[in-house]
Amino acid sequence: MKIGKNLKVLRLNSGLTQGELAEKLTLSKSNISKYEADDMEPSLTTLALLAKIFGVPISSLFGESSGDIPAQTRPQKPNWLIETEKHIDAHQSEYIKKYLECDDNGRDRINIIIDYEHSQKTGKKFIHKCISFSSRSSERIPSAGEPN
Repeated sequence: MKIGKNLKVLRLNSGLTQGELAEKLTLSKSNISKYEADDMEPSLTTLALLAKIFGVPISSLFGESSGDIPAQTRPQKPNWLIETEKHIDAHQSEYIKKYLECDDNGRDRINIIIDYEHSQKTGKKFIHKCISFSSRSSERIPSAGEPN
């Protein structure tokens, strides 16, 4: 049975990254990623721990829709998101979906670009985030039009 979708919803609603959940379970981050992608099934012990961490019955992990997840753990959209959704076109929606599918490293890279663009509009300093990113990763993001 597949648990990936519900596991991801529960994790995100709990404000946990894949890495943080992995630490709580004493597993690797890649295991959590594989569970969420339905590429690997957790052991019974892991299922019990997941249910305990999220405060749900084990059966909720196997539900086919968020209707099987208790209301208090279902995603609640903040008002700003409800208002913003009214102005998002299909193209923008695709980018949002792609962003949500990224791992933490990918999101960090995207956030840096967004923060840089925002700093250009607002005049806020950007150097701090560039330094912290470059110290975490030896990879370089290619410029637009530059081959990968």
